[in-house]
Amino acid sequence: MTDLDRLSRENHLLHNLIDQARRWQRIEPRLLAVLPLNLQQRCRAVRIRDDGTLVLHAADNLAASRLRMIAPALVPKLQSIDSAIQSVHVKIRPPETVAEKTKQARLSPAAAGHCLAAAERLSQQHPDLAEALRTLAAKADHNRPPEH
Repeated sequence: MTDLDRLSRENHLLHNLIDQARRWQRIEPRLLAVLPLNLQQRCRAVRIRDDGTLVLHAADNLAASRLRMIAPALVPKLQSIDSAIQSVHVKIRPPETVAEKTKQARLSPAAAGHCLAAAERLSQQHPDLAEALRTLAAKADHNRPPEH
C-alpha cells in the first residue's frame, strides 16, 4: 500500500479523486484505440461529462473535422468500453503556451577584443566581414550583466 493510498483512506474526497484518476488511466487508452490510427496520435480523450458526453481534444482543425464526422458511428464502440458514454463532443486542443526564450549568450571582453583584432586584419580584403565583427564586438559591452 502506498502513502497515497493511506492518505486517501483518511480523506474521502482525495480517495474519490484518486479512484477517478486510476479509472481514467485504464480507460483512456482503450477509448483512443477505437479511433482510426491516423487520429489516435492527433487527439486526446479529456473526460466524460456527467451527462455522458465524451470530450475529445483534437490537435488541429483537420483532426477535429474527421472526429466529428465519425463520432456518431463511434458511440456504440465507445459504449462497449464505458456504458456511461452517450455522445461525443470534439474540441480543438488549446495551444500550449511556450515561454519565449531569451538569449543567454554573452560575449566576453577577451572575445570582443579578438573580434576587433580580426576586423582590423580583414578590413582591406573583406570589409563587410570586418564591419560585422566590429558590430559583434560592440554588442559585448551591451550584453555584459550588470555588476553589483
